[in-house]
Amino acid sequence: MGDSKFPARLHVLVARESDMAIVIRRGPAKHTCTMLWDMRKNKISVGQWFKGQFYERRADISPDGKHWIYFAAKSGTKRDFDAWTVVARSPWLKAIAFYPQNGTWCGGGLFNTNGQYWHNGLSSTVQRYGSYADKLDDNGAGPETNFGYECLTVYFNRLMRDGWDMGSVENMNKAHRVVKFSMALSHGWKLIKLANASSSQSPQGEGCYWDEHVLVNNRGEAFERSNWRWAQWVDNAIIFTEKGCLCKVKIADSLHLGEPEILHDLNDMQYEEITAPY
Repeated sequence: MGDSKFPARLHVLVARESDMAIVIRRGPAKHTCTMLWDMRKNKISVGQWFKGQFYERRADISPDGKHWIYFAAKSGTKRDFDAWTVVARSPWLKAIAFYPQNGTWCGGGLFNTNGQYWHNGLSSTVQRYGSYADKLDDNGAGPETNFGYECLTVYFNRLMRDGWDMGSVENMNKAHRVVKFSMALSHGWKLIKLANASSSQSPQGEGCYWDEHVLVNNRGEAFERSNWRWAQWVDNAIIFTEKGCLCKVKIADSLHLGEPEILHDLNDMQYEEITAPY
């Protein structure tokens, strides 16, 4: 699944009411590419590339898959801000709504409905660009639970909204915490997501946040999937990312999995300038 030393890092935002998803591909270094994935047709369309810091855990996609919200930062510019939250048309980066800020506390947000989103912001200032025909409202209520001022308030609330049950919190040491999420699958299987947060002990090529996964069958046997960086139950299959690839595996019965399938290997991609079509 790719020959590079550090495979591309993939994160996926799955629309709740359509077959669309956004794939966020990071690598090398601070290069990020956004893509639209038609999951029914299994077709990938490249959006745009970004040079800077991208925070996929503060992003979300609208239920119909037509819009998304993300948070990014770039230092060393001559602007009076160095980070920003954007609402855009999927999977583009060009803003329809633009929230600039200094620093990387807060930022990003969640979609409540197709037309309404919550901005995880430090201020209410909004600059609007593009077409107003999108008719989006930024006055959506925020989640009830706060998990801090970085990625986890958006990410953990997104997980729970999308069907994950939040379980135990384990402090491995002072610098490493693991939060356990679970999701029931078919045939009595369970998918466990281990959301890691560490200031100094992340795997090579990863940031301070990374996920691992465990599958548990109907007999209680556990199968570690430590290289799965993202996973979700979609249309009676487990869709997951591993070593820069989008993959799929089905459940054969209460004790056995089917053979995993690579849907797309996204490692061999290079930066290119692409203009949004709006």
